[in-house]
Amino acid sequence: MDNKPYISVLIPLLNEQDSLTELQQRLHDALEGIGKPYEILYINDGSTDNTQRILEDFHERFPTVKVIEFNRNYGQHMALFAGFQSCRGDVIITIDGDLQNPPEEIPKLVGKMTGSSSSWSMDRSRVWCPYGHNASVHSNSTSHPDKPSFTFMTRFAAYGNLFSHCG
Repeated sequence: MDNKPYISVLIPLLNEQDSLTELQQRLHDALEGIGKPYEILYINDGSTDNTQRILEDFHERFPTVKVIEFNRNYGQHMALFAGFQSCRGDVIITIDGDLQNPPEEIPKLVGKMTGSSSSWSMDRSRVWCPYGHNASVHSNSTSHPDKPSFTFMTRFAAYGNLFSHCG
């Protein structure tokens, strides 16, 4: 697998031990089917169950798994922010750890993003996000003008110019 992933999947977690094994297997199967390098970033937001132990096992068994562990619960926004700061992929996808967002939809999402009908492939002026939202990409970073800042929207919140593109 290449050093630089094409796809980064960010998953903020809080006490998700019951769904993790199924989530990892379904993610692995869906991402392997795309045929592009990827990374999975689990962000443990202060879980008090066995989430961290399970994530450490995934990290040992799957070279594509990275883990960020918080020392306490800081909330989903901060967990996603840490994931965006740490990810390296060109395509960044966020999903919840409770399997409400089926990992099997990721290949369809990536296909839409890279297909000829997507504005992403033409000028990267749009970023496709889960839940039917999309976000504008614009290069307004003075320290890194070649790295776009962007607004990322999920069903939970909108983030405006909080981070630069990971990669």
